[in-house]
Amino acid sequence: MLGSISRFVYITHGHEEHHDVGTSSFSEGLNEDFFAVDLILKGTVLEQEPTFLQDAGIPNGGSFEFKVTPAKIKVNEVFYGSDTAKEITFLQHGAPEDEDNYNFVTVGKEVILILSQRADGKYWSYDSDSGVWNINNGKVTSKGKSKYLMEYKNLDLNKFIEAVTSAATNKKKNNNYLP
Repeated sequence: MLGSISRFVYITHGHEEHHDVGTSSFSEGLNEDFFAVDLILKGTVLEQEPTFLQDAGIPNGGSFEFKVTPAKIKVNEVFYGSDTAKEITFLQHGAPEDEDNYNFVTVGKEVILILSQRADGKYWSYDSDSGVWNINNGKVTSKGKSKYLMEYKNLDLNKFIEAVTSAATNKKKNNNYLP
């Protein structure tokens, strides 16, 4: 995950092992935080697909699996990026029945998505789920936790699109980011 440091905490209680996954940004502003953003769009949620388990792909035996629920999104308008597809697959962390899936998209709703593309052409949300924005009465709302987007909650839709498109267009790599 570019623009963020991922941390994995393994806590053992008796015979059960619980995994807590979180991210914390080390960027200095939205332009740096958006370094890995590939696509910003307005779309309509067409359907939720069945949840599957994804291997985290951590080398040297530290890997684990986590739930992923794909959603099909009809692309209504692209504000940033070069994807011309009329429909994309948006991958959401978790499953609909999970207590912490507080920012899942809803079938039939129109959303703004800030996305990073995987090698297979599917998309993850920017900063775990901070790239999911609902449109309500001309304003945007999100339950995401990106410190750089907090000020945009309940902002006018057009002002929000202008701000995030500008940040993505002017994105830059943090000099402290490796590699």
